[in-house]
Formats: sequence, structure tokens, C-alpha cells
Amino acid sequence: MPVDPKTSPLWGHIVELRQRVLRSLFWLALFMGLSFPFSDHALKYLGTKAGVPLVFTTPTEAFWVTLKVSLFMGAVLGYPFVLYEIWRFVSPGLYRREKKMFSSGSWEALFFSPWAWHSRILSLFLPPCAFSWALEKRRVFRLS
Repeated sequence: MPVDPKTSPLWGHIVELRQRVLRSLFWLALFMGLSFPFSDHALKYLGTKAGVPLVFTTPTEAFWVTLKVSLFMGAVLGYPFVLYEIWRFVSPGLYRREKKMFSSGSWEALFFSPWAWHSRILSLFLPPCAFSWALEKRRVFRLS
């Protein structure tokens, strides 16, 4: 007996996942558009923090860098909304005790998890990068 893909449970999950992904992209695009006017200020701030003037070598490079900065700002501002969409997709499949775990304060850990994950990845890649830089500069590490 053939199964109708429109009524199967898997198809319903795929449709809901598609809706959640599209909503997440909407939030990302909305906050990217809202942060685009402020990306020049952020770019100037990043240039002063770096201590060097920003130089664009091609006419389109300034536009692309501004667009990338606004995309990053939109991702940071839209992260809670994307997280909410993820929660709305995952929460029907969780048990009551698992939902309580998230409502008891794990949201803060989940909200700050990209920064924690980034620091873990950075701590893994920073020592080899520093070591290779030292070898290139012919510096010697003294282990004591």
C-alpha cells in the first residue's frame, strides 16, 4: 500500500522545519536591514580599535565589507529570535522534565553558547598558530 507523502508524519516535520528556517532567515534579513545604516559607524569603530586606517583597494570592496558588517550585526541581533524558532521546532518532541531543564535557567547558557564555543575553538587553534608564527620568526620557546 503506497504512503501518501502529504499525510505522513515525516512530511509534516519537514514542512514545519522549512517554515522555521524561512522565519529565521526573515529575522536575519530584517535585523541585517535595520543594522545596515549603522554599519559605517561600526566599521569606523573597528578601524580605530585596530589602530590602522581602513583602506579599500577596489571600488566594490567598501560595499562588501559594509554588507558583511551589517550581516554580522544582524546575526548578533537576530540570534534570540532564531533561537526562539529553534525552540518552537524542538519543544514538541521534548519530555516535560526536559522542558523544565530549559525553563530553569539553561536559556542563558544556550544564549551565550556561541561565545563559549568560539572560545573553546580559539583555545584549540591559538597555540598551534602561535607556535608556527614563532617558528617563522625564528623565536625559541623555552619550556621550564
